[in-house]
Amino acid sequence: MKFSNMALAAALAFAATPAALMAQAAAPAVAVAAGTTIYGSDGQPVGTVTAVSDGTVTIDTGAHTAALPANAIGKTDKGPTVGLTKAELDSQIEQMTADQTAKLTAALVAGAAVADVDGAALGTIKSVDENGVVVESASGAFTLKPEHFSLQGDKLTAAVRAADVAAQLSGGSKEG
Repeated sequence: MKFSNMALAAALAFAATPAALMAQAAAPAVAVAAGTTIYGSDGQPVGTVTAVSDGTVTIDTGAHTAALPANAIGKTDKGPTVGLTKAELDSQIEQMTADQTAKLTAALVAGAAVADVDGAALGTIKSVDENGVVVESASGAFTLKPEHFSLQGDKLTAAVRAADVAAQLSGGSKEG
């Protein structure tokens, strides 16, 4: 499955950069641009650069999108490289995704505090079932799908703003 959620890819890259890439981080950064093919430690293509921004190189492996620190990109005679094969990179992304999913699932429990995207207190989880995650806020209860939650460090965060939820629950709308 291809991840289109760049936030997840960035979180994966920065939260748990693979050890093999960390070892290569001492190598000088190689300038790459969108469209550049990145090669693996076996000399075979790992993927194609889709974006370069703020010290992060985003690579599409065909199976996943990975945001890697720019200094994780080295240089060989063949071209820009990472210290992993495509299979190793894809496997590490899958393992990190499984680990993050397990942590998130474990955090989605009744009584857990929830913050909004700005870090403001949003409410507390009332229940979790096949219909979604019910959050009790100061304005009332509302339901979100589990995929609308993430962990920001140890803080459970919902992909909403507290003010927008309050406006929606009160029947009004928030401009802005």
